[in-house]
Amino acid sequence: RMKSDENDDESNAESSPLPPAESIGLCIRINGIRGLSSSQEIKISYSYDATDWKGETISAEVDCANEEGTVTNVDFLKKYNLSTDLEIREKLYLKLIQEPFIFQVQGLCESLGSFSVSAKDLIFPPELDPYEDRPFPGPFVTGWYPVLPADPEQIDGFPPNVEIRVAIDLSETICSEEELGNTNVITITIEELHRLPQTWIPDENDDGGEGIYSHVVKYHLPGVMGMHLIETPPGKMIPPDPEELDQDGDQPQSPALVPPEFFEVQHTGRRTTLRTEQAGHRVQWQHTHSVFSFPASTAVLCRAVQARTPLAIELCRALHDGSPYAYAQKYHGLAQFDLSGLLVPDAAAVSLRSPVGPFDLSAPEPDLALCPPPGGVPEPEQLLHNGRAANPYLLAETYLALRVETLRPLFPRPPPP
Repeated sequence: RMKSDENDDESNAESSPLPPAESIGLCIRINGIRGLSSSQEIKISYSYDATDWKGETISAEVDCANEEGTVTNVDFLKKYNLSTDLEIREKLYLKLIQEPFIFQVQGLCESLGSFSVSAKDLIFPPELDPYEDRPFPGPFVTGWYPVLPADPEQIDGFPPNVEIRVAIDLSETICSEEELGNTNVITITIEELHRLPQTWIPDENDDGGEGIYSHVVKYHLPGVMGMHLIETPPGKMIPPDPEELDQDGDQPQSPALVPPEFFEVQHTGRRTTLRTEQAGHRVQWQHTHSVFSFPASTAVLCRAVQARTPLAIELCRALHDGSPYAYAQKYHGLAQFDLSGLLVPDAAAVSLRSPVGPFDLSAPEPDLALCPPPGGVPEPEQLLHNGRAANPYLLAETYLALRVETLRPLFPRPPPP
């Protein structure tokens, strides 16, 4: 017996037609249960957030009975037709790689049971023995999964050996076997902004405009994200870590016995350490964005890395309430990251720091008569020899820290001869 909140295109195995030739079908099967110490009826259900794929969460449940010490077959199958839209599929494939299916089991005892099934092998199927029979024509995950208490603290009285047999499969691979090796997942984490302009540093009785200003980062990855601009939520102003300050309160403490790890600030020849960074005010985002990359997009990214095409990151400072900000152009910054560290064979992650400079060197000076500064008091400026105001990022030697990761190396080490 089955209950479901799905649409008409997702029905039981006997009545649902095969997916159209141009689409890929996703099937979820519950095939059996074993390990119960007494005869009882249980309910198995699953739920998966498919908002990007279907605009809703997909879910279903099945009731089944099991006799003590036996293996009970369960005849449950649900089919879902995947969208033919490439952008939607990219989001779905990324979700299948990153998020497992969660199944819940009711009726074993008073506590709710659960288990998870990773779907990563649907997208990156492992190499199978060519002489072994395949249970499904496309990529699949299948097995007996042990049921554990959903709340680990409710382990007392929970039956220890119950297992559910589940299979999840795609009707075909997402691309040809030749192309599959060039699919990837690219992840960028915007971490922190360091060495802030002096005008951002809060006074003792001030929060540095934390409730007034919004600091946002914008970017897109060459070749992969196309014109889809990624924008972070506003960052948070972080005060200095008191444990990293000396008694004067403004310098890093003496180095610990363990030598510090140094990080190079690209394009400057300067180096820094985590201790030094934590000893100063900083804006923190820790914003992570991942994207699934088909072979063509991966190839474009590889060419961009080989050509030393920088990853351009925009930094914007604005007022939280959205009203005009006199110094928006002044604090419109640009950091350009060299991703050539990903050229190293088998490299799948790089942590980088790059200086922030002006986004537009020809930006006009603000007209404070037309757009008064917050509080009506102009910010102090340091003038250059030509009378123009010096860029605050360059004066403070501001830099941005981020991390770029790939699920698989862009340039794998060649096999030995």
